[in-house]
Amino acid sequence: MPEIPGHLFSPELRQRLTDLRHTIHRDPELALHEFRTARRRHQGLVAAQLSSVERVAQTGVVARVPGADSGLKPVAVRGDIDALPIVEETGVAFAS
Repeated sequence: MPEIPGHLFSPELRQRLTDLRHTIHRDPELALHEFRTARRRHQGLVAAQLSSVERVAQTGVVARVPGADSGLKPVAVRGDIDALPIVEETGVAFAS
């Protein structure tokens, strides 16, 4: 997964989002069972004090993340959160 572009967000928000991604990655859940993941995403995004964060369906979260330049057009990003039943051997500190 690519890093969050530093020029688009404040350093604080970028770090919060990166930490959240690492936390979620360390605790994978299979498809249709991502309840901890959805809760963590929601709590993490609310804690980041974004303008709007809401739960949708059973495991969906929709958030508005303000960029550094409010004059730019909005961008929609969708991310899958389900994991595959594998043992990760990447060696990263936040491995599944």
